[in-house]
Amino acid sequence: MYETVTARSVLYIDIEGGNGGSSKSLTYMANRLDRTRYLPEIWHRLDNGHGDYLTGLHIEHRHEPRICSITPRASHNLKLWLVTAPRLLGLRPVADEIAAASPDVLHLNYEGLVPLLWLIGRQKKHPKIIIHFRTMSPANSVYRAFAKIINRHADQLIFISENERELVASAGVNVDRITSDVIYNPVQVPLGSEVSARRNDLATTLRLGYLSTLDDLRGADRLIELADALRRQNVNARIDAFGGSPGYRKLLVFPRRTLEELRERVAQNGLGDWITYHGRTEDPDAVLRETDILMWPARANNPWGRSILEAMAQGVPIMAVGQYDKFVTNEQTGYLFDQWNPEEWAKTIHRLDTDRSHLRALSQNARHRVSDLCDPDRYAARMMEVYDR
Repeated sequence: MYETVTARSVLYIDIEGGNGGSSKSLTYMANRLDRTRYLPEIWHRLDNGHGDYLTGLHIEHRHEPRICSITPRASHNLKLWLVTAPRLLGLRPVADEIAAASPDVLHLNYEGLVPLLWLIGRQKKHPKIIIHFRTMSPANSVYRAFAKIINRHADQLIFISENERELVASAGVNVDRITSDVIYNPVQVPLGSEVSARRNDLATTLRLGYLSTLDDLRGADRLIELADALRRQNVNARIDAFGGSPGYRKLLVFPRRTLEELRERVAQNGLGDWITYHGRTEDPDAVLRETDILMWPARANNPWGRSILEAMAQGVPIMAVGQYDKFVTNEQTGYLFDQWNPEEWAKTIHRLDTDRSHLRALSQNARHRVSDLCDPDRYAARMMEVYDR
């Protein structure tokens, strides 16, 4: 007689709800699990129609607005905890309901869910707990406190790049004792790209894109400096920036008006012909299809985020600040600068404008790079290997 194998249940806790990068990666992966081996269920904090999408994929799901996360910040940590405290207290019933659901594997899709990890880890009986690290928070005293909880209660760790692994190790997480894996985010590379057709016409103005939240760490304000350099050098290019003001509040109280403030600066400097801040877009893929080069002038020096990977999948080369060259390799898949220098960026853009054949080569290399490193099916296979341990 053949032994009947029962599929194991995996419960994912998603702080977003389809719109953010971590949620997209999670959905890619859950949809590609072998359902004879693993049955996914996703509890997501936001809905925004995401539940209907998951239903269409035949993935069990639950809209759970009580999900709450918090990460270490460079400053104002005490205020942040005080403001977030009421929502953090609401995590206890969520932990109890997770225990009642009794999954075989609990996958916390963001390191900001460490408070939930603590609540579940203290229960007498709990599932295998995996925590996914996706951001570069400062390795300060708050992170060191998080590290103690992670060391005690996490069974496995997943990092979206080697950089997150090095960071948490510096904060005190024992990445050698706890099983850990670096698994790059998945992206779907289209069979063909409409972007490449635009690059043949030298008369066409190069469209420089930005697609992310308009915050200081991502360097959204630096685009104004770049626009000014493009104007002074009379480069045949313009910048189209898409993204909204950050959700976190000024002094933890006041809503941010970053989008409005950046638009005011553009008008004051007379740069309207060189840059436009469009606000949020509901169709980022359509934006990327009309983008020739993606700008990533981030102060965080992190050229490996989901915006970068999705642009490369569409055949859009990247210009970024940083040293990590797994994805953005200088003069192969884009241009990587050690530090921010808008004059040098403008000169590089001018060279690309006058040599469209090189731009097309960068485009093809970018697509091949993420096809090799970020294939969704291989991503799901790697994840199931993690669950199998």
